Amino acid sequence: MLLPRGKPVYSNLKTKIVKFDSLLDELKEETFTGYVQVELSNATGVVFMERGIIVGAFVDKKDVENPLSYILAESLRDPSGLISVFALDPELISVLSSVYGKKPAIKGFPFEVVDVEKLLDRLSREEFTGALTIEDPAKEAVFLMFFFQGEPFEYTYEDLEISLSGEAAVEKLYELNQSDTAKLDLIPSELEATISDQEEGEVITGDLRAEVQKFFDGVLPELLEELSIVDLKKAAVDLAEEYPFLDPFAPSVYVEDGRLVIEEDVPPEALLDGLSQWLKRLASMLDEKKRKTMYAFALDRVKNKKLLEPLLRALQ
Repeated sequence: MLLPRGKPVYSNLKTKIVKFDSLLDELKEETFTGYVQVELSNATGVVFMERGIIVGAFVDKKDVENPLSYILAESLRDPSGLISVFALDPELISVLSSVYGKKPAIKGFPFEVVDVEKLLDRLSREEFTGALTIEDPAKEAVFLMFFFQGEPFEYTYEDLEISLSGEAAVEKLYELNQSDTAKLDLIPSELEATISDQEEGEVITGDLRAEVQKFFDGVLPELLEELSIVDLKKAAVDLAEEYPFLDPFAPSVYVEDGRLVIEEDVPPEALLDGLSQWLKRLASMLDEKKRKTMYAFALDRVKNKKLLEPLLRALQ
C-alpha cells in the first residue's frame, strides 16, 4: 500500500550513524504522531506512532512474528539501511496503522466497471472506516483514499511522474476509472472502537478486559524472568488503598500461573489506572533492554493500542 508522505521530519538517515531505537525514544519524548520507514537490505519496515506511542509495526517479509523486534534487530545489523520519518494527523495514523499490510475484503476488482459516485455513496451509508486503493500497473499509478465512519478525509495519488494529494488527487480517481487495467482493493479498518468513542470514554468493560489480558500475555513471561511473585505483590500493596482490587490480601485482579486474572468487573478507568501504576513500578526494576522487549511483545498482542495507551506508557 502507498504511504501518505505527510510532513517530512527526517529523510534517509543512515542506520550506521543513527540508532533506530534511540530515534524511537526521541520521537516518544516528543509525543510524535506519524510513521518511521526503514529501508533495509532484505526488507522494508514501518513503525506507526501516535502521540509518542507505537501503535503498529509492519515489515514486508513473510514469517516475521514480531515486526517491531525484527526491525529493531535488523537495523543494528544492517549499516546500509535508511530511515525516514513523516508526521501525519492523528486521525489518519489511527486508520493507516489499522489497515496497512492487512488483507483486503475486496481485492483486484476491475475498476472500470465501478460507478464511482455509487461506490462513495455506499461507503458513506455503511459508515466505512478503512482504505480504498486503486492500482493501475500499466501506468504504474496508485490512488489511495482513507475513510472514517463513511467520510473520506485523505487522498493520495502517485505515478512515475507526479505525486498529488487533496482534490488534485481525486481528479486522478476518475481518470483511473476509464482504464481497463486499473484494479480496486477495499481494506476495512481493524479498529475495535471508533476514535470518537474512545475520546468520549465509551468503552465496553468486556472488550477492555480482553485487551488488557492480551497485553499482559505478552508482558508477563518477560517480567517473570526478572521478578518474583513476591515482587509483584509488594508493588500491589503500595497501591491497594487507592485501588482495592489490587490488594494482595483480597485481590480481584492478580497473577496466577503466569497469567493476569480479572475476577470481577472493575470500572474501566480504575482498572487501567491501577494496572498502569502497578506496571510502572515493576518496570522501574528492569533495565531498558528488558522494557523494550516487553513493549514489543505487548504491541504484537493487542489490536487497540489507543485504548491501552496508559499501559504502554508504563513501559517507557
